[in-house]
Amino acid sequence: MFRYKDLIMPNVLKIMLFFAISINTYSLEGMIKDYKERILPTYNDCKSENYCLLTGDVESSELVVILPGNKEPYLMYLGMALDIQKKAKKNVVLVEQRGQGLNSRPLKNKQKIHVQNFDQYINDIDKLLVKLKKKIRFSKIKFIGHSMGSLIAFEYAKINPSLVSELVLSSPMFKIKAFGLPETLVRNVTSFLSSTPLKESYAFGEGDYKERSFHMTNRSTSSRKWYDFSTFIHKEHPELTTGGNTFGWVSGAYVKAHTRHSGVDKLRMKVVMFQATDDEVVDPNEIKKMCELLSDCTLVTLTKAKHDLFREKEIHRKKLFEYIF
Repeated sequence: MFRYKDLIMPNVLKIMLFFAISINTYSLEGMIKDYKERILPTYNDCKSENYCLLTGDVESSELVVILPGNKEPYLMYLGMALDIQKKAKKNVVLVEQRGQGLNSRPLKNKQKIHVQNFDQYINDIDKLLVKLKKKIRFSKIKFIGHSMGSLIAFEYAKINPSLVSELVLSSPMFKIKAFGLPETLVRNVTSFLSSTPLKESYAFGEGDYKERSFHMTNRSTSSRKWYDFSTFIHKEHPELTTGGNTFGWVSGAYVKAHTRHSGVDKLRMKVVMFQATDDEVVDPNEIKKMCELLSDCTLVTLTKAKHDLFREKEIHRKKLFEYIF
């Protein structure tokens, strides 16, 4: 059953919990301090792997799997993962998507994000879970995904519905905005180009990473604080920087997103989808349509928010954390 949830915090406890979590990240200076004192030591312990597993005094057999979006290293989500592990008392694993962050990059130009087939991302999850079962015990998975990560979680849940207990999907990449061009046209053009030697070339509008000002072609966030923090991370860790996507990646993304309607009847677990009204990357209307197809889906609309909801203004992030904790 499709539901619009009341966005008012349900009780005082959740309000206190959120502010307890976010107190060190209220200002840019506080965020950098938290990064140096809490996040960086954990990152240094994890960075020899393509994932970061946080374990401890847990009370749940549910494993939380966090899947970042396109061009995002998992380091950007590590603070949130530490909060979940501590406050929710669950094992948490952050995944470094192939071609991004510390994961392997197949092309000579390491700035390019490229995959042969989008199913490789889904297969990577399977391989990781096999590895994790040798380290921890879990019987269910709760996915928290953003954009591309949301699409990967959505497709994985179709294949393994009995394993997935919940999907929390931020700005899921069901339909990519392509400067007003028809989806079918873009899919066909990129599919053709990906069958030529141009498949490993940057797609239209893509290129190596360049630092840009907050007001210049910023489609990610309306929060200056989070934009500046992201820039700080790129300067501190240039090895994590990626530029843009190849025609091969774009074609794979369109092909996989095109199958979004197939198999949705299998998704009977709890699903929460977040849509940003000012999203310039994916179509928020398609998120609503997909949520309506599911038996247990809650749609949360964040007014005047942009695409990167986990790095948005605090008024928007609070609403995300209502559902995560």
